[in-house]
Amino acid sequence: MPSPTFADSSNTAINTGYYTFSFEKNGEMKTLPARYSFSLVKRDGKWLLADHHSSGMPKPVK
Repeated sequence: MPSPTFADSSNTAINTGYYTFSFEKNGEMKTLPARYSFSLVKRDGKWLLADHHSSGMPKPVK
């Protein structure tokens, strides 16, 4: 999977990337390819999380 990407300006930043979510279902380990994004804003010199999204990757179109 591609490396995470990061873009920022003086007061905002966005981080996006991919990961594999692992879980157990009916006694069997499963994996699910997923993607994420974080949006951050800088307020009073501190970075704060403004938004987060995480979801499974869509199935390929046939």
